[in-house]
Amino acid sequence: MHSSHLDTAAPSVGPSATPDPLTGRTGPNAWRLYRTAAPDGPQRPPVLLLHGVTDSGECWPGTVRHLVRSRDVLTLDARGHGGSELPDEPFTLAALADDAARAVRDVLGRPAVVVGHSMGGLTAQELALRHPDLVLGLVLEDPAWGVSDTEHDEGGRPLFLAPGIEAARGRPTAELAADFRARFPQWSPEESEPWARAQRAVSPRLLEVPHEWTARDWPVAFEARVPVVVAAGEASSYSLVSDDGAHRAEQVLAGRGRVVRVAGAGHCVRRDDLATFLGLVDGLLAEVEAR
Repeated sequence: MHSSHLDTAAPSVGPSATPDPLTGRTGPNAWRLYRTAAPDGPQRPPVLLLHGVTDSGECWPGTVRHLVRSRDVLTLDARGHGGSELPDEPFTLAALADDAARAVRDVLGRPAVVVGHSMGGLTAQELALRHPDLVLGLVLEDPAWGVSDTEHDEGGRPLFLAPGIEAARGRPTAELAADFRARFPQWSPEESEPWARAQRAVSPRLLEVPHEWTARDWPVAFEARVPVVVAAGEASSYSLVSDDGAHRAEQVLAGRGRVVRVAGAGHCVRRDDLATFLGLVDGLLAEVEAR
């Protein structure tokens, strides 16, 4: 397992224009497609971004701005999040992965590199297992492997979920955004408004439908052919990637993937150290393109 602030030149993360996205729906899911203006962009592998629980596809501003300089970027609102509906059926990683597969097929029309945070990391793994033809590579930002070790209620819902959803219910977006900036002054202020809108948009029915988070042993649940980078926070800073999970993942990924502990980062690696996170994404994209 590696620990890293990247030794290579870090990508620029300063503000620049991000094109307005195309928007639409596939099945229950809302999506945003950012088209690159780069002349060779359409030939480069597109990227699909999958957010964590209670976030939305809006919650990637710096990542989208960086990636769209060279390629198309698709963000998806998971069911029950952002602008997506919550069907009256169990909330499972298999369902989330099938939603993502539908979006890749219908919106992108070709395979993608998939970047997923927390719940989105598990969704990305499940997507690669269920629909390997659609996935060229994986970047997992502190995937929620540790959710298997947390307590769940009788419906399979992690107990940490309800307090977060209830804390945002009925509060104005501006108030939530101000709280975000006060709690996390080290994070970019541009993250606050998308995060606040996402919190307000989470369906309260997410606490009513059954959940399934633990169907697989996630640290070893990898499809065999695609390159993988796990960008994990530090274990002492609330990372959901345990040392044991990281060790087992590296054994399974030997020769085609690695786990990187990003020094000083916690569960939200990209928010704690965007430059290092983007460097890891760029490295994985270069590997995919070299193939």
